[in-house]
Amino acid sequence: MSSSCGQRSRYNRQHTATVPIEECRICDTGRRESADHSTPAEKHSLYPQDLHLVLNLVDASTSFRNAESWTPICLPKFDNSGYLHAHVSYLGDDDCPACLLLLSTDKDTFFALSECRNNILEKMEKQSCLKAIRRSLAQQNYEIGEVGIPDLRHFMYESKSTHQYTSPRIGHPYTDKEDKDRLMGLYQYLHHRIHSSRPLKILFHVGSKETVLGWVCRERKRG
Repeated sequence: MSSSCGQRSRYNRQHTATVPIEECRICDTGRRESADHSTPAEKHSLYPQDLHLVLNLVDASTSFRNAESWTPICLPKFDNSGYLHAHVSYLGDDDCPACLLLLSTDKDTFFALSECRNNILEKMEKQSCLKAIRRSLAQQNYEIGEVGIPDLRHFMYESKSTHQYTSPRIGHPYTDKEDKDRLMGLYQYLHHRIHSSRPLKILFHVGSKETVLGWVCRERKRG
């Protein structure tokens, strides 16, 4: 529609413990955001529905802030016939709301994941990533003007490979509830038309107040 550690935080992490980790994920439950890393051996990503369950689990109990925790969790979109086991810990001091989540299929890997967590935290501290996370969380979501595309009012981008999306803060001209609802209605219309029984790759729609473009494209691999 018409980035250092701090911006949309990405991390290069190496796991020194040999354990069957499915996901390494950093969550900020306050702003409902996450960044993930899958091990090279097994490529897995969390579906949005499962990610909501993870965020709600972490957000539902303050006890996770007090110590490293170990809990089973069922993610139905990933596997509805069994449980994963989650190592949950918060990063740094109490002033950092970011939580590190390590998921494993093996119920006996708490201490291996705890060692893994300490290695990750040590590398993040050396690279000043925790400071960058705090700075990033203290800021509001980015605005459409930061994208640098003239006349672009808003957009929503979803990555197929990670099942995550990014979108700027809704601003002018969508200032009141009616305009924001109309904007969400346009996204619903695009999604319905593109992913209908006859799927489309590109949809260009001219409305009474804006022009809308929906585009399904293949993600480029970064070298």
